[in-house]
Amino acid sequence: GKKKYKMIIGQFQPMTEENKKVIENEINDGHNVLLCITDCEPTENYPLNADEVEAELKKVFWKHLSDEKIKIIVIPEIE
Repeated sequence: GKKKYKMIIGQFQPMTEENKKVIENEINDGHNVLLCITDCEPTENYPLNADEVEAELKKVFWKHLSDEKIKIIVIPEIE
């Protein structure tokens, strides 16, 4: 069947070691992970736009992208 994914929604900035560990643990437990970056206007606390965050996440999780253990998408800002 089709792969299923655990969905994690966030701005992912800064990408802390704790955040990385949570995502890596999901993968190590056999789950696939869908990272949903909320497309928010950059602010003082969150200076990166969604495309920049996506580029950073791809650098961090590059080894999981080719085997589709992780997928990264940008979603509209949610309430």
